[in-house]
Amino acid sequence: MITGPIPDFFGTYTSLESLVVTDNKFSGTVPASIGLLSQLTSLDLSKNNIEALPSTIGLLSLLTSIDLSENNFETLPSNIGLLSRLTTMDLTENNIGALPEGFFSNLTSLETFDISYNSLIVIGDDISNCPALTTMQLSYNKLAQLPATLGTLNALEYLYVRQNELSGAALSTLGDLPRLKVLDLSANLLTSIPNEWASLPSIEQIIMQQNQLNTAFPLFLKVLNSLSVLDLSNNNLNQALPDMNVGDFAGLVILNLTYNDFTATISDLSALDTLQYLSLNGNALTGKIPPTLGDVASLYSLSLVRPSSQPKLCTTCE
Repeated sequence: MITGPIPDFFGTYTSLESLVVTDNKFSGTVPASIGLLSQLTSLDLSKNNIEALPSTIGLLSLLTSIDLSENNFETLPSNIGLLSRLTTMDLTENNIGALPEGFFSNLTSLETFDISYNSLIVIGDDISNCPALTTMQLSYNKLAQLPATLGTLNALEYLYVRQNELSGAALSTLGDLPRLKVLDLSANLLTSIPNEWASLPSIEQIIMQQNQLNTAFPLFLKVLNSLSVLDLSNNNLNQALPDMNVGDFAGLVILNLTYNDFTATISDLSALDTLQYLSLNGNALTGKIPPTLGDVASLYSLSLVRPSSQPKLCTTCE
């Protein structure tokens, strides 16, 4: 394992196209001479103890991939935003609290952006300058809100914002994303799902466990025929579960409503003929188990564990 700073003489390798020094103990600041590597297309400095990049990083005009994950970065030079050919940027597991102003303004080729496991408090509106972005990983930060301009990213397919500090109603403009497949907003403080999400034509997974959703079941999502996973567990969803009609949630495979505040009897879910996993654990459901539940022939996992303070469900209750 190599220790100490990255050598300044690396800048003499002017024909270098790929530089990988991952999984060492390089430390300190990357030398300014790195800006001389004019042919470099891939830079991997991951899994070291590096603390800073020089402003000359912005001279690497051919760079398409940069991996700075698992280091000790707290800030980034603004010049990194000049890398207009960059398609992949990995900043995972650092100590970054803020991105430079206008960070995304010239990152017009960016397709994958991962800044999970940092201390980020804001994503700028300039994210709209990344029309090619397909995957965005923002999980395990300190984001209190998301920019409305996320709704302009027509190529976005995967958005992960797990365990941040989002509160109030979830961002309605996410309903404008025509290619979004996976949306994970778990472990935040969100209280409601906007009606606009019923317009998501490609969505396959909505994961919002461990929030503070305190409305009735969002039946307006029933029109999402591509939705296969709906996880709203560990929230405060309430009232009675609605009956499902033929055509509702036409592709749903997993429905997880564990630990909410649903009351009354179990609704008629027999129309969910693609359902394989159903969990209603930890709700305030009472009365008979409807015989129509036996019509869901695709079901292979059913969980109805009640809270200890609630009366038992049964099949022959009077």
